[in-house]
Amino acid sequence: MIRTVDPVTGAVATLAGSAGMAGSSDGGGAAARFTDPSGVVSLGGALFVSDYGNHTVRKIQ
Repeated sequence: MIRTVDPVTGAVATLAGSAGMAGSSDGGGAAARFTDPSGVVSLGGALFVSDYGNHTVRKIQ
C-alpha cells in the first residue's frame, strides 16, 4: 500500500493498494497490488515505486 502524509495536518491518505492484499496488479486506487513496495521517487508529477517482491518499478500518476 502506498500512502501520503500531509506534513501540516498529519492527515494520511492511501494513493494505491490495500492493506493485506499482496500481488502485482495495475489499476487505480485500491485495485493496485504491490508485494513489497520499498522505495519511492517523485519525478515530473509522477510517483515511481520500487516493488521489491515483484522485481518491478511501478508508476503512479
